[in-house]
Amino acid sequence: MDRKILEFVKKVRIRLREQAVIDMSLVSVMAGLIIALLISLVSIWIPMYYAIPICIGVVLLSLAVGLVLGVRRTPSLEEAALMADAKGHKEKIVTALELIGREDSLSVLQKRDALNVIDGFKVKKEFPLSLSWKMSALFVVLAVVFAVTATLDTPARRLAVTKHEVKEEALEEIAKLEKVKKELDKIDKLSDVEKAQLDEQLDKAKQDMKDAKSQEELKKAEDRITKKMEMASESLEEASAK
Repeated sequence: MDRKILEFVKKVRIRLREQAVIDMSLVSVMAGLIIALLISLVSIWIPMYYAIPICIGVVLLSLAVGLVLGVRRTPSLEEAALMADAKGHKEKIVTALELIGREDSLSVLQKRDALNVIDGFKVKKEFPLSLSWKMSALFVVLAVVFAVTATLDTPARRLAVTKHEVKEEALEEIAKLEKVKKELDKIDKLSDVEKAQLDEQLDKAKQDMKDAKSQEELKKAEDRITKKMEMASESLEEASAK
């Protein structure tokens, strides 16, 4: 008898938790969509290469937060019993829950009365999972607006892509320069002054690469780097010949 009462109340609590998870997830994801929409709008005018991945991350994080908050809003057993009683059962279920473990005649009688209620209680019917149509409509609107703004092609977004490509190319060239510097350090026949001068030239070339903002600037920096690398190679050959 006690076990059946407890299992029923737990079943009600699980159903209420499911609804809480749905409600909090929807609210949290909407908040995430609003933040993502703001970031997306900013990226239309200000170059932000990782804007869309950040937006997606914000939405996924908001979903995770919503799930956690929904679980944390799980009602206690007593609260679940009271909500079941609110369906017109005059606190019979919560009373039976409080009487678990007691076997006096009055307690047994009250628990049997509660079991009669439980036997005819359809949890899914009494507590159907639902979504607010207003919240759902707002969610759809936010999602559509975000999708539209995220796919817009603007000068700022094209510039962001260009800058990213320039940066990637610059890193590759800088890696080549680092190898040249290591080779220079291994040559004992170069004087410290010569090594310092070459190091300075290579460092300047690296900085030019880092500062490049466009393909044109990158090309100019690459040309300067090529010349400096040729100079470094000549120095290596001269030092090796000595």
